[in-house]
Amino acid sequence: MVAVLSPIKLGQILNDEAGIRLLRARSAPIVISFLYNTFRKNNTQEIPYEVFRLALEDFLTEHVSEEETIESDIDEENIQLMDIASRVKTYAEDWFSEEKRYIFRYYNQNKEEMIRPSPSLIRVFSYIDNIIESDFISTDSSFNFILTQLRTLSENMNKDPESKIRELKEKIKELETEILEIETTGKVKTYDNRRIIEYLTDLKRKSRDMLGEFSQVEENFKEIMTQIAKKQASEDISKRMLLGYSLDLYRELNNSPQGQSFNGFWGYISTNSEDEITALSEEIISTIIENNIDYDASFLLNLRSSLFAAGNRVVEKNHILTDRMNRVMAQTNRTDRKGLDALYAKIKSKNAEILSNGSDFNDNNFIFIDDIKASLSFPLSKPLRAETEERTTSTILFEEKKDILSQIRALASEFKVDEKKLRDNIFSFSQENKIKTFTLKELTDRYPITKGLEEIVSYISVFRDYCTSVDISDTSTEEIKYLWNSDKYFCVTLPTITIHI
Repeated sequence: MVAVLSPIKLGQILNDEAGIRLLRARSAPIVISFLYNTFRKNNTQEIPYEVFRLALEDFLTEHVSEEETIESDIDEENIQLMDIASRVKTYAEDWFSEEKRYIFRYYNQNKEEMIRPSPSLIRVFSYIDNIIESDFISTDSSFNFILTQLRTLSENMNKDPESKIRELKEKIKELETEILEIETTGKVKTYDNRRIIEYLTDLKRKSRDMLGEFSQVEENFKEIMTQIAKKQASEDISKRMLLGYSLDLYRELNNSPQGQSFNGFWGYISTNSEDEITALSEEIISTIIENNIDYDASFLLNLRSSLFAAGNRVVEKNHILTDRMNRVMAQTNRTDRKGLDALYAKIKSKNAEILSNGSDFNDNNFIFIDDIKASLSFPLSKPLRAETEERTTSTILFEEKKDILSQIRALASEFKVDEKKLRDNIFSFSQENKIKTFTLKELTDRYPITKGLEEIVSYISVFRDYCTSVDISDTSTEEIKYLWNSDKYFCVTLPTITIHI
């Protein structure tokens, strides 16, 4: 059922949508032109702030006459008297301000200051794409997409076994007919250039839309954290009520169709070591080049890495949200402890008062149970404290010519390291460099070791659990550098460890 769009609701959308506010601005042509060329044209989801700033300086140098429209949209005195570097900084800060939110500024896991377009700006990009590409209507591919979806729905909603068997037999018959035709003629039917370009154009649009949807999911998590922070600052809500409120919001988002759809995607792309998307993309690009098809399919080169990076930002926001809820729970526990301490003090005070008055306790004050062993539990006999990591050490002997890898992995249980983060580093490194085989040294040069030897050991454990194979050289070694005590670097020499994912 399609919801009715009231004038009030539409007015709220128009006021809240950053992209629409930008389209209304006098500076829209020059601002959108720069942002579109920076992100959309280059198939870039994020860029370092320094690169963004230099690009804007170059752009304004080439469009001096249009810059006046940007100045008119900014409430800044004497901006004409600033040098270009200062003006660029002022423009950027205005665009990612809470009032406009055209772009977002944040720090990545390497603590680099980054810039990326907001979900609303991505929707503006899609609108512009549809206008620019309006001369190429992909009717054929769109119709086939609709037909395929209808067939898929019909096949997967039909619970009748006999009907399902008939469908499968028809597919087998069609495949056998196709095989026979190929064997007879020696030729394979393929799409002509028109259909190839049409499908590629449709694929580009859908992949861009998908990236925009991920950006919106990330923004939804951020909105939940904002709501939790506002509730946390309120004196009218207890810690328990805040925790319940946080869990309800978190559960609502994860159980929504949007959240379930993302979880299904992330489950595939984060664990699919075969990297089917990249393999198919490379095959398609090779065919385009071989057949001299006039189409820029470069977006396929970074398709999987772009999807993975966008999805990973959503996962990181999820982790931040989980961490915030954990802190709320910890605060709740501390509040409970204070209440219990006050109750203990009151009981002790009452006991002291009774004893100081010389009161005698007789049998009438107690209940006696014969021949029954009471099951007693004193969970509060020890102070309630946050659990601290207790390090223990043990000696593990490495037998020569034995399974060295399994012996090294035994060290992993000695310490606590976030293996999820290590696993993400492995797959991110593979995607960034478009390789499936690399060494531990290459990986740790990109993602430096910061938790000492235990992190190195944990990496080896993760290799064994999540990679296709691990090779330990008998002839070569490599030096792994790691940081210890936050200020000293050390090196450990290991056999060269090569992983395949």
